[in-house]
Amino acid sequence: MANFTTVSDLCDDALFMAGESIGADASAWYDRAPTLLSAVMTALTAGTPLADRYLDHVDWWWARSSLRGIVKLEHAVNVNGAEAITLTNGSDQVTFDTGQLPSSGWDPRSNNSWLLLGHTRDTIPFISALNNGRPFVPSSGTMDAAWGHDTVTTSNWITYKRDIALPSNFGRFVGSLSCGRPPYIIQVVDANTLEEMFPAARRESAGLGCPSHACLQDEVTLQFSHYIEGNFMDVEFEYIPDASQLTRGGTDPVIPQHHRRILSYGAAYLIMWEKRDKNRGEAFGLFSGAWEGMANEQYKQTMGSAYGQITARPGQVGGGRRRLVTESGIIIG
Repeated sequence: MANFTTVSDLCDDALFMAGESIGADASAWYDRAPTLLSAVMTALTAGTPLADRYLDHVDWWWARSSLRGIVKLEHAVNVNGAEAITLTNGSDQVTFDTGQLPSSGWDPRSNNSWLLLGHTRDTIPFISALNNGRPFVPSSGTMDAAWGHDTVTTSNWITYKRDIALPSNFGRFVGSLSCGRPPYIIQVVDANTLEEMFPAARRESAGLGCPSHACLQDEVTLQFSHYIEGNFMDVEFEYIPDASQLTRGGTDPVIPQHHRRILSYGAAYLIMWEKRDKNRGEAFGLFSGAWEGMANEQYKQTMGSAYGQITARPGQVGGGRRRLVTESGIIIG
């Protein structure tokens, strides 16, 4: 147990610090210890509370996925207005003119798509399923609701995939998204902000182009501000995966070994907090000290030689006075 490397080491350490006996038959907390270690890992990586204590939100370098996340944006269909569709009053089916669509015109996986209509913005149908005609060409699609307007056949329409799935282990983004087309950087905002900036009703006429913004629709689904034409486009991002459940005898925690004991400090605190142990503050003190040490290492790695120094921004050297000032105007030299 001295190396505090494995999950079993850390579980036994937490039980010992919480005043519990070590062994499957010796403590009621033995089986719960791995779950409590996992709860501490989640609190560290997701910034969630540790029982009654709130932790600062830190993008720990060690918590990031070793591989960048990638999602593919599919091109919009019928940008040139060459194909016709028919919408029938009272029906949830949209019929495509399969005689005009080219064989490479539509990936049959492109369900969950918005159908943007040029002749009306009062209704934005959502295509939840496609019925394929010949390969890569759907003969019809099923909308989320029946068409309530008059029956219409029109070529003034565009459809594109609305919901883009993130990796199954996605936890949260670290920074912005990036792509190979201008503006190259895609900012992540909340869903309300995206709709205010880029209303869905306007995307038929103003939505073509590389996305500049995106939002999370739910925990594992992205929505973008624009739709693209031409080839598919990769969007890359750095992210922190969801913390996996720790088990005795399972994979070692991803946290660096020299910081790994913070998990047993946190688990000990959770055990003592549930027991209402009057000494639980001491356990949290150990956890807090380990957190500070890990945070200092994080900041040193991200700031390099500038760590701990007050630096002036360009243009903040005061004329003849030759004084350095901070952004708020405080004299520092």
